[in-house]
Amino acid sequence: MKRACVLMWKAAVMVAWTGLLLWSPAADAALPDRPRVRSEGGHLRLEGGANRNISLSTSGSGAVNINGVDVAGSLSLRD
Repeated sequence: MKRACVLMWKAAVMVAWTGLLLWSPAADAALPDRPRVRSEGGHLRLEGGANRNISLSTSGSGAVNINGVDVAGSLSLRD
């Protein structure tokens, strides 16, 4: 029982340490290609990695809506 508690404690510390390493500002600088989803002051930000795209896709009859407007349906490609 005591050994199981010690192992659980060590695992929890390792998970917390890994989280601090991965989500720190230093990790942001070290991993510029990593995409990010952030919430800042109530604003949701989607950030692509350095020189990477942000792509939204749907399946079936799904749509990409911004403020209730289907942006994919309102765009047309011109030759």
